[in-house]
Amino acid sequence: MADTLLDNYSDDEIEATFAHELGHVCLHHVCKILAFGAVISLASFYLAYVLFKISLSIFGFNQIYDIAAFCLLALILMLIGLLFIPVQNSFLRYLEKQTDMFALGHIGNNDSFISAITKLGDQNLSDPSPSKVVKILFHTHPTISERVLYASKKNEKDA
Repeated sequence: MADTLLDNYSDDEIEATFAHELGHVCLHHVCKILAFGAVISLASFYLAYVLFKISLSIFGFNQIYDIAAFCLLALILMLIGLLFIPVQNSFLRYLEKQTDMFALGHIGNNDSFISAITKLGDQNLSDPSPSKVVKILFHTHPTISERVLYASKKNEKDA
């Protein structure tokens, strides 16, 4: 990514991108993501345990350690994973917005942030305004259009 930034982005756009990434460090996002992941994992495994114990007799298995029930356990884990994806993505989008706001608060030129975000979206072939379902299920970052909108609003407030 550094080669691409140096080759295709202005100094102000690189500064905006760096400010965003620095925001992750200053806002302790790594620790927050690890703690959130631990909570989600514990909740997921507990829910899997409960559902597995309940469904064993329904599907004719005698014991929790019956190897034939492994497929049932895998199915339960997959469904729980699908259940928690929107929660995880929502949390990550929240952290990314925090980081964007950090960057916007520390750079002198919000237009460079907008330009960098737009270029990165184009470079990554991102849909700037995906449907709500796509956003909820697949996006760990705010959409490009959302980021441009709140950066523009911040620009208007600062003017």
